[in-house]
Amino acid sequence: MPRDVLEKEINHILSLGVEAKTDTALGTGITLQELKDRGFKATYLAVGCQKGARLNIPNEDSDGVIQGVDLLRQAALGKELDTFKKAVVIGGGNVAVDASRTLLRLGADNVTILYRRSRDEMPAYEEEVAAAIEEGVKIEFLAAPAEVQTDANGKVQGLKCIRMELGPADDTGRRRPVPVAGSEFVVEADAIVPAIGQIIDPDFWDGVRDLEMSPWNTIQVDPVTYATSIEGVFAGGDAGTGPATVVEAVAAGREASISISRYLNGEDMAEARGAKYPSDREYPPIPEMPSEARAVNPVLQKSERSGFDVVELAFSEEEALREANRCLNCGVCSECMECVKACPAEAIDHTLEDEFLDVEVGSVILSTGYDMIDPSKIRGEFSYGTAANVITNMEFERMLSASGPSAGEVNRPSDGEHPRNLAWIQCVGSRDPQRNMPHCSSICCMASIKEAIIAKEHDPNVEPTIFYMDIRAYGKDFDAYYERAKNEGGVRFIRSMVSRVVEDPKTKDLSIIYLDENQQFNTETFDMVILAVGLTTSEESRNLAETLGVDLNESHFCATSSFEPVQTSVPGVFVAGMIPGPKDIPQTVMEASAAAGASSQLLASARNTLTTQLEFPPQRDVSGEEPRIGVFVCRCGINIANVVDVPIVAGSTSPM
Repeated sequence: MPRDVLEKEINHILSLGVEAKTDTALGTGITLQELKDRGFKATYLAVGCQKGARLNIPNEDSDGVIQGVDLLRQAALGKELDTFKKAVVIGGGNVAVDASRTLLRLGADNVTILYRRSRDEMPAYEEEVAAAIEEGVKIEFLAAPAEVQTDANGKVQGLKCIRMELGPADDTGRRRPVPVAGSEFVVEADAIVPAIGQIIDPDFWDGVRDLEMSPWNTIQVDPVTYATSIEGVFAGGDAGTGPATVVEAVAAGREASISISRYLNGEDMAEARGAKYPSDREYPPIPEMPSEARAVNPVLQKSERSGFDVVELAFSEEEALREANRCLNCGVCSECMECVKACPAEAIDHTLEDEFLDVEVGSVILSTGYDMIDPSKIRGEFSYGTAANVITNMEFERMLSASGPSAGEVNRPSDGEHPRNLAWIQCVGSRDPQRNMPHCSSICCMASIKEAIIAKEHDPNVEPTIFYMDIRAYGKDFDAYYERAKNEGGVRFIRSMVSRVVEDPKTKDLSIIYLDENQQFNTETFDMVILAVGLTTSEESRNLAETLGVDLNESHFCATSSFEPVQTSVPGVFVAGMIPGPKDIPQTVMEASAAAGASSQLLASARNTLTTQLEFPPQRDVSGEEPRIGVFVCRCGINIANVVDVPIVAGSTSPM
């Protein structure tokens, strides 16, 4: 990973309040007991597998033998390494392949990977192996090291090897390599790099003698809670599983953090965790989704790979969009089981099949939300989709978010620079009778003002300008917010009609041509333009309204009256939120309450008509008390089992 990207990631973590103490090793720099004495009530060990596994062959400690992980670490830290001419790397994993490619970049003339199985069993990523071969790495398959050969001074001068053949499969499912008698041969080398696996640094165990070790010399951890044999000490990542992936290490850290939180709060660390994946799950085919091959990253040409620059390049925008559409439109559950873990009622059953039901209801409430008008379809006068620095207010909102793609940093899409002059254009797509969108989208004015103020808070040098026809401040104190932005917040407001937005092909700056209040044409230049895009109903919502026979108004929202704002043209069908027209969240909540009230009034006469009366005498246990655990089966077909601490009284009516 490029160092500037890594530095940014680290600084983001530290900005959240994490304190990092570097140059401090567990065991030699600090002990678990010292951490406990300082008041730390929980510790998470993520020490990884820092040492390479030994070959256990003669002379492997000779001058010129360097572990693959040590080679990669020293190269990454920029430390000076000996220049080897002929090197042999032993292993078939990603470390072995990385080490071989690194040796070439450090000046080796000849690099050979020695692997005891065939290429089909090689665990390294196929694209990494192919890249290594392309760069000149040779691979000797079905060969294993037998002895390091040295000169009179103890320096490596070769590696004695033996041919192998594949026998029966082992525990991993791969065929076990078997030595071929009399097939020994020697490979000349001045460097031998073992990369057959990684282990926890043996010095670590000297500092934590009370910590239980697994049979694989990793830290013994509970598979659900990640707790170790020492109370308050948790562990994960490679230190708990052996060498694995970054994704698995991150997952272990997340699960351990849940355990630590529960431990500090005195809660059960294992409760409702450890959901299992269905073993015989069959996924239905994805309808109307043709199979497409995964996109291949563009790479630097072999002649350009002279150092440690990034070899795998980024997708083009077109390729990235195609790949995203290929991957993210599957629409089926991936069985991650997070919903099972999160549901306190344990109501989720992944073994259930889809079932279509006809349900008789007394009322319907429509609250299907909205769509944003596509500004690229508005004749192009705003240059959205053609000018890189013209974006929508929703895209800018994501840019301002700390959890968004730029972590809250406002950058110009064209060059990544910080923009200074920002312009918002209001009423894009709405209040336009010619496009059958005569309605006002209501929330755009205040959303733009809010974004302008936040942008200036992020960078005081930002100069925000809002082009508007009129400001509609719906809501309590919204007008005061507008006045404060205009008079104190540094936001400039220009009452106007924007004619078009024109991009400078060289600078990518944007010229806004507009008609002002005096009916004069003016032109101003900005670094970025944000379009306050109007809101409309989705096609699915319109189809649903048509199915229910609900009337729509001229803007395709559900038609209602001023005195009955949640009642549609069909009795018993109510609306709330955006489907009767654009509005903000407080008004949406108010309408939802009104729709619920109107629906409840309609259903009042049916209240309690689906209850079930229990007819049996109370049973008493050996202590003479009435049982306090019961099972209720309602006519709705839901089985509520193990209802704790609810006395069953004969002749009572269940509230279900």
